[in-house]
Amino acid sequence: MRSTARRSRHRDADWQSLIDAAERVFSTHGFATASMRDIAAEAGFSVGGLYQFVPGKDALYLAVVDQIWREYLDAIEPAAGQRDFEAQLLAFTRGTLQFFAARHAFLSIYMAERRTFTGSFADRPSVVVFLAAAGLIAMIMMMPIAGWFGKRAANGGTLTPAGAEVVDAEVRRT
Repeated sequence: MRSTARRSRHRDADWQSLIDAAERVFSTHGFATASMRDIAAEAGFSVGGLYQFVPGKDALYLAVVDQIWREYLDAIEPAAGQRDFEAQLLAFTRGTLQFFAARHAFLSIYMAERRTFTGSFADRPSVVVFLAAAGLIAMIMMMPIAGWFGKRAANGGTLTPAGAEVVDAEVRRT
Protein backbone atom coordinates (compact mmCIF):
# COMPACT_ATOMS: atom_id res chain seq x y z
CA MET A 1 0.00 0.00 0.00
CA ARG A 2 2.78 2.44 0.89
CA SER A 3 4.49 1.69 -2.39
CA THR A 4 1.38 2.69 -4.33
CA ALA A 5 1.02 5.94 -2.38
CA ARG A 6 4.70 6.74 -2.91
CA ARG A 7 4.41 6.08 -6.66
CA SER A 8 1.36 8.30 -6.79
CA ARG A 9 3.22 11.14 -5.01
CA HIS A 10 6.16 10.78 -7.39
CA ARG A 11 3.88 10.75 -10.41
CA ASP A 12 2.08 13.88 -9.14
CA ALA A 13 5.45 15.61 -8.62
CA ASP A 14 6.60 14.54 -12.08
CA TRP A 15 3.35 15.84 -13.57
CA GLN A 16 3.78 19.21 -11.85
CA SER A 17 7.40 19.38 -13.00
CA LEU A 18 6.27 18.64 -16.55
CA ILE A 19 3.55 21.32 -16.45
CA ASP A 20 6.00 23.90 -15.08
CA ALA A 21 8.59 23.05 -17.74
CA ALA A 22 5.96 23.14 -20.50
CA GLU A 23 4.80 26.57 -19.36
CA ARG A 24 8.37 27.89 -19.47
CA VAL A 25 8.96 26.46 -22.96
CA PHE A 26 5.62 27.68 -24.32
CA SER A 27 6.31 31.10 -22.76
CA THR A 28 9.65 31.31 -24.53
CA HIS A 29 8.89 29.71 -27.89
CA GLY A 30 5.12 29.94 -28.29
CA PHE A 31 2.95 26.95 -29.05
CA ALA A 32 3.80 26.60 -32.74
CA THR A 33 7.58 26.48 -32.36
CA ALA A 34 7.81 24.69 -29.01
CA SER A 35 8.63 21.01 -29.40
CA MET A 36 8.12 18.02 -27.18
CA ARG A 37 11.91 17.60 -27.31
CA ASP A 38 12.35 21.14 -25.89
CA ILE A 39 9.83 20.43 -23.14
CA ALA A 40 11.41 17.08 -22.31
CA ALA A 41 14.83 18.67 -22.01
CA GLU A 42 13.48 21.47 -19.79
CA ALA A 43 11.68 18.96 -17.55
CA GLY A 44 14.57 16.51 -17.41
CA PHE A 45 12.50 13.78 -19.06
CA SER A 46 13.07 11.66 -22.10
CA VAL A 47 10.75 12.43 -25.00
CA GLY A 48 9.20 8.99 -24.59
CA GLY A 49 8.65 9.76 -20.90
CA LEU A 50 6.48 12.72 -21.81
CA TYR A 51 4.14 10.49 -23.75
CA GLN A 52 3.46 8.48 -20.61
CA PHE A 53 1.72 11.59 -19.30
CA VAL A 54 0.12 13.14 -22.40
CA PRO A 55 -0.72 11.98 -25.92
CA GLY A 56 0.87 15.06 -27.52
CA LYS A 57 1.71 18.73 -27.48
CA ASP A 58 -1.92 19.88 -27.79
CA ALA A 59 -2.95 17.98 -24.66
CA LEU A 60 0.06 19.30 -22.75
CA TYR A 61 -0.70 22.89 -23.77
CA LEU A 62 -4.32 22.49 -22.68
CA ALA A 63 -3.13 21.06 -19.35
CA VAL A 64 -0.97 24.17 -18.84
CA VAL A 65 -3.90 26.44 -19.71
CA ASP A 66 -6.20 24.50 -17.36
CA GLN A 67 -3.73 24.84 -14.49
CA ILE A 68 -3.23 28.55 -15.12
CA TRP A 69 -6.99 29.06 -15.25
CA ARG A 70 -7.43 27.31 -11.88
CA GLU A 71 -4.65 29.47 -10.41
CA TYR A 72 -6.34 32.60 -11.75
CA LEU A 73 -9.63 31.62 -10.12
CA ASP A 74 -7.75 31.11 -6.83
CA ALA A 75 -6.12 34.55 -7.24
CA ILE A 76 -9.46 36.36 -7.61
CA GLU A 77 -11.40 34.28 -5.07
CA PRO A 78 -10.78 36.77 -2.22
CA ALA A 79 -12.89 39.31 -4.13
CA ALA A 80 -16.02 37.23 -3.56
CA GLY A 81 -15.66 37.52 0.21
CA GLN A 82 -15.57 41.31 0.27
CA ARG A 83 -18.40 43.24 1.89
CA ASP A 84 -19.40 45.57 -0.97
CA PHE A 85 -18.93 46.08 -4.68
CA GLU A 86 -16.09 48.58 -4.39
CA ALA A 87 -14.10 46.28 -2.11
CA GLN A 88 -14.83 43.38 -4.45
CA LEU A 89 -13.65 45.37 -7.47
CA LEU A 90 -10.46 46.43 -5.68
CA ALA A 91 -9.73 42.83 -4.57
CA PHE A 92 -10.53 41.53 -8.07
CA THR A 93 -8.24 44.12 -9.66
CA ARG A 94 -5.42 43.41 -7.20
CA GLY A 95 -5.71 39.64 -7.70
CA THR A 96 -5.87 40.01 -11.48
CA LEU A 97 -2.86 42.32 -11.65
CA GLN A 98 -0.79 40.11 -9.38
CA PHE A 99 -1.73 37.06 -11.41
CA PHE A 100 -0.99 38.68 -14.76
CA ALA A 101 2.33 40.04 -13.46
CA ALA A 102 3.37 36.56 -12.31
CA ARG A 103 2.25 34.89 -15.55
CA HIS A 104 3.07 37.69 -17.99
CA ALA A 105 5.32 35.67 -20.31
CA PHE A 106 2.88 32.82 -20.86
CA LEU A 107 -0.21 35.02 -21.08
CA SER A 108 1.45 37.32 -23.63
CA ILE A 109 2.17 34.34 -25.89
CA TYR A 110 -1.29 32.90 -25.23
CA MET A 111 -3.06 36.13 -26.17
CA ALA A 112 -0.87 36.62 -29.26
CA GLU A 113 -1.60 33.11 -30.54
CA ARG A 114 -5.26 32.80 -29.57
CA ARG A 115 -6.59 33.56 -33.05
CA THR A 116 -4.68 30.63 -34.50
CA PHE A 117 -6.31 28.02 -32.22
CA THR A 118 -8.45 25.50 -34.04
CA GLY A 119 -9.83 22.02 -33.49
CA SER A 120 -9.26 20.72 -30.00
CA PHE A 121 -8.34 24.20 -28.74
CA ALA A 122 -11.28 26.11 -30.18
CA ASP A 123 -13.80 23.57 -28.86
CA ARG A 124 -12.30 23.31 -25.39
CA PRO A 125 -14.49 25.07 -22.79
CA SER A 126 -11.57 26.16 -20.57
CA VAL A 127 -9.82 27.82 -23.51
CA VAL A 128 -13.01 29.57 -24.62
CA VAL A 129 -13.76 30.70 -21.07
CA PHE A 130 -10.15 31.79 -20.53
CA LEU A 131 -10.17 33.86 -23.72
CA ALA A 132 -13.51 35.44 -22.83
CA ALA A 133 -12.34 36.17 -19.28
CA ALA A 134 -9.05 37.64 -20.47
CA GLY A 135 -10.89 39.94 -22.87
CA LEU A 136 -13.42 40.93 -20.23
CA ILE A 137 -10.69 41.57 -17.70
CA ALA A 138 -8.83 43.77 -20.16
CA MET A 139 -11.99 45.79 -20.87
CA ILE A 140 -12.95 46.13 -17.20
CA MET A 141 -9.47 47.18 -16.21
CA MET A 142 -9.00 49.65 -19.04
CA MET A 143 -12.32 51.52 -18.96
CA PRO A 144 -12.13 53.17 -15.52
CA ILE A 145 -8.38 53.71 -15.59
CA ALA A 146 -7.89 54.96 -19.14
CA GLY A 147 -7.91 58.56 -17.95
CA TRP A 148 -5.54 57.71 -15.10
CA PHE A 149 -3.11 56.14 -17.57
CA GLY A 150 -3.36 59.18 -19.80
CA LYS A 151 -2.43 61.46 -16.90
CA ARG A 152 0.39 59.19 -15.76
CA ALA A 153 1.83 58.29 -19.18
CA ALA A 154 3.73 61.56 -19.49
CA ASN A 155 5.48 60.79 -16.20
CA GLY A 156 6.33 57.20 -17.18
CA GLY A 157 3.84 55.75 -14.68
CA THR A 158 2.75 52.14 -14.98
CA LEU A 159 0.13 50.04 -13.28
CA THR A 160 1.50 47.44 -10.90
CA PRO A 161 -0.22 45.03 -8.52
CA ALA A 162 0.55 47.39 -5.62
CA GLY A 163 -0.97 50.23 -7.65
CA ALA A 164 -4.53 48.89 -7.40
CA GLU A 165 -5.17 51.17 -4.41
CA VAL A 166 -3.77 54.15 -6.34
CA VAL A 167 -6.06 53.41 -9.28
CA ASP A 168 -9.00 53.05 -6.91
CA ALA A 169 -8.22 56.43 -5.34
CA GLU A 170 -7.81 58.08 -8.76
CA VAL A 171 -11.09 56.66 -10.04
CA ARG A 172 -12.90 57.90 -6.93
CA ARG A 173 -11.43 61.39 -7.40
CA THR A 174 -12.51 61.73 -11.03
